[in-house]
Amino acid sequence: MGCNGGNVSWAYKYLKSKPLGFEKDYPYTSGTGTTGTCDTDAEATGCATVVSYANVAKNNSTQLVTAVG
Repeated sequence: MGCNGGNVSWAYKYLKSKPLGFEKDYPYTSGTGTTGTCDTDAEATGCATVVSYANVAKNNSTQLVTAVG
């Protein structure tokens, strides 16, 4: 959903299957009047991966502590 927001859970699910790429290898292309496209087949060198994640209710420190655990 680009600049219109998005769903962070979908991002985490994606990053569980593919590493997060470096900016230099996959630069941001929108914002200059050109609409960017996502290349989901691009090979990321990988600077980070997601192993697990949890959704936490807003302002709920108990859930946050449990999730970080």
